[in-house]
Amino acid sequence: MNATAGVARQNSYNLINHIVTSSLDAEAKNNLLLSSSGKQSTMREGKAFLVNHPVLKKDFGKALLKLRDAKNYESLGAVELEYQKQIDMICDMKETEITKEKKTLCLYTLQNLIFGLKDHKIEGEKTNTYTPKIAQDHYQMLLKGSSEGLDWDKLNSSVYTNEFQDESNPTLANWKFLDARLIRSNMDKINDKTNRFSSSPLNDSHFFEEVQPTPAEQNNLYHDDKGLVQCWNNAELYNTEDKVIAKCLNKMYASYDKVYNFSDIINQDWDSKEASIKRTVGIQNLWNFVKNSVTTEKNPEVDHAKIDGIVKGLLRLGVEIGHQQQNQNMAQAINQKGEERTI
Repeated sequence: MNATAGVARQNSYNLINHIVTSSLDAEAKNNLLLSSSGKQSTMREGKAFLVNHPVLKKDFGKALLKLRDAKNYESLGAVELEYQKQIDMICDMKETEITKEKKTLCLYTLQNLIFGLKDHKIEGEKTNTYTPKIAQDHYQMLLKGSSEGLDWDKLNSSVYTNEFQDESNPTLANWKFLDARLIRSNMDKINDKTNRFSSSPLNDSHFFEEVQPTPAEQNNLYHDDKGLVQCWNNAELYNTEDKVIAKCLNKMYASYDKVYNFSDIINQDWDSKEASIKRTVGIQNLWNFVKNSVTTEKNPEVDHAKIDGIVKGLLRLGVEIGHQQQNQNMAQAINQKGEERTI
């Protein structure tokens, strides 16, 4: 990170601290918050609405206070929790309490504030390694679901909703909300194998369509000269932001022991506490590794969607590699048994 970016983040921290503790009236605080955010107009509008709403402003102010008082990057978990509580409350609000357009605006703002915690600077602390909890839960759900034979793409798309959109705002017209409740619901149904077909979003049998590769397709996992990664199951090309996945892979393999172990992330032992801890740490390390890999001096604050796309691409690649290794091990075991019978 360059010196200019560091100063900018420090100034942002000082401004938030000054605004929240100052004796300025509500309107003045609101104007200062908006001018210091540096966010696009939609985010500024969302913050303005939250600050001035008679019901929502109290909890939004509580989140800002926790952000100001955070002593280390682990403390940002409490801030995310406050944001998520407010998201849940807004989701439950009726149309008589908040219009659909304002609900969409608030959810967009709060969710992006959660994703933006990765760029927050705490005075005296080193590099921010905070990984949003909602992202961790999302990845855990994808890994667990894929280990149970669920279709990755369909499972992933099932936790996004286009219910909260605003056609009058170009930023919100096609925005998809990542629903933490759907993530939790999916995970519960995946774990409850006897009842996972009972209700949406896992009620459709197509989630359990298991696509098996042909022998020729099994070897169709490669890195070509364009930096693309191809998977056998649907011939999908991961081309997230100009070769960055391939570049991340190169960096990851170059510092393999320092980054994480693929087996820790795709470990099939979901009942083991030790494996669960390793998987959680592995996901956090991978997320931060990708964030650091795509961060440059010219662009010190990378959009969450870019990081998320690469992380999911790498996790899926790890799952594919794991499946291939599993198939190879099974084939080897069968061959060994056949050889034993002939002896």
